[in-house]
Amino acid sequence: MHAAESGGVLPAIQRELEVEEFDDGFVVYDDRNHMSHHLVGLHAAVFDACSNRITRRQLELELDETDAHRTRATSLVTQTLAELDSFGLLEGSDAPEAPPCLGCPGQPIVHVQRTRWFRR
Repeated sequence: MHAAESGGVLPAIQRELEVEEFDDGFVVYDDRNHMSHHLVGLHAAVFDACSNRITRRQLELELDETDAHRTRATSLVTQTLAELDSFGLLEGSDAPEAPPCLGCPGQPIVHVQRTRWFRR
């Protein structure tokens, strides 16, 4: 069982990430796959908690202040950590494969068919 699953310290964020904080959350750029993420709301709160290395229990108690249901806070933290991990933002997680690069050397050329609109 991972320490964060039992109330231990939350996982750290990847060191390779470039992070900019804004009023509504974070913009995170992952140089490993050249993807960026805009984290707001609960995702931003959990990401921030991971970067500050607090315990899962502390985070859940903070969320409980705004949510009367403890089990809901626990479930939300679990789900959000899993999503951040799937994005490759947590230490030890692999970066997901980047989407295809349009126009990059060595990549197949993609032709976009445009619809023509005619006036009658």
